[in-house]
Amino acid sequence: MKRVLWTTLLGTALGAAAPEALAQAEFQGLGNLGINSEALAVSADGAIVVGSTDTGSGRLAFRWDGNMGPLFALPNLQGVPIDSGHGVDASGTRVVGEAALAVGSTRAAVWDGLSPLDIGEGGAWGVSDDGNVVVGEQRPLPGDSLAFSWNAGVYTFLGSLGSGVNIARAASADGSVIVGNSGNVAFRWESGQITTLPGLEPYSSIAWDVTADGSVIVGGYLGGLAVEAFRWQGNVATRLGSLWTADTVSTAFGVSADGAIVVGESFTDAAIYEAFIWNQGMRNLKQVLEGDFGLVLTGWSLERATDVSADGTVIVGFGTNPVGVQEAWRAVVPRTAGLCGDINDDGSVTQADRDALRAFLADPVGAPLSAAGVAQCTVILPAPRPCDYLDVTVIGRDLMGLSPGIAQVCPAATGS
Repeated sequence: MKRVLWTTLLGTALGAAAPEALAQAEFQGLGNLGINSEALAVSADGAIVVGSTDTGSGRLAFRWDGNMGPLFALPNLQGVPIDSGHGVDASGTRVVGEAALAVGSTRAAVWDGLSPLDIGEGGAWGVSDDGNVVVGEQRPLPGDSLAFSWNAGVYTFLGSLGSGVNIARAASADGSVIVGNSGNVAFRWESGQITTLPGLEPYSSIAWDVTADGSVIVGGYLGGLAVEAFRWQGNVATRLGSLWTADTVSTAFGVSADGAIVVGESFTDAAIYEAFIWNQGMRNLKQVLEGDFGLVLTGWSLERATDVSADGTVIVGFGTNPVGVQEAWRAVVPRTAGLCGDINDDGSVTQADRDALRAFLADPVGAPLSAAGVAQCTVILPAPRPCDYLDVTVIGRDLMGLSPGIAQVCPAATGS
């Protein structure tokens, strides 16, 4: 089986040279405007975060800009505080989401700066990088909805794969590829055609996000009795696993522009949902921030990662803060985290990594690896699987410039 993986998992070459200087890891709670808050989307550069906050008298959509201070509430359509910001364009200037004209009547809304625009009944879930294509759902009847795209006042209804709820949740950078769910089936829409995602049938599924070029889609599917996160590319659906050792319960909500970094939530052995980051295997985001980068998040529970920046380094979501309140958060995770074969976690794969892995396999007690090293020593996918001497061989081939190397057996490796 391992030999088959060597020759069938193809990717571009991964060099061993050290990458350019990377940002430092960061974590911050974004506060709230009353009771609680949740971050739901982040701009391409990671600078702008949008979501919703409960003020105690209703929910407001918010926009957060690290250069301008705390959360800023976006204005209501007609003074009814039932709003939520679901998506933001690449520049962070256009926010899309839901707003209300009255209790029980939600509208798809677009905020350009401080000017809210009602674009019709329903809700907006995503937007293209340039802000022109807005996607979402119209709700003509209770329990029924129509997936749409909207561009400069012109609606395009995307069709359906079945009756019931149809929601467009995300769009590629130029808006030409749209993903979501039609009934209980994930869909991909392009050039006027709505299709299922081969490899997920006959399971129930939802597509939550798509890469800039529309080639990689992430979400959750019901493959058995529980939902599992998936990453779909080239008509192949890869199961991403779970942080729970007893079963698989996870959902992917966001993906980087190149498809290498996936974020979401997973049930864990602590009997709670926790945010994950995936780039060669699934890892607990809080443990990455604390164990790999030395941050202190005492008292925080990071429940869900909802989105990730284009370069995969800025992750947003919500969780419970040290005083027990749900709060939006923003984390910066340098791309060195989880780099296949980077046993010493220094941002590159060198002979030192191969030596460290050989020493560990020969004497796990006498030459232990860090938590990051253990997570990154499994070079051959699919993970999780124990690292072994075949991983040593792959790293060695990579250092000699031979194929198959790391990029061929770990296509999600940073830089591949």
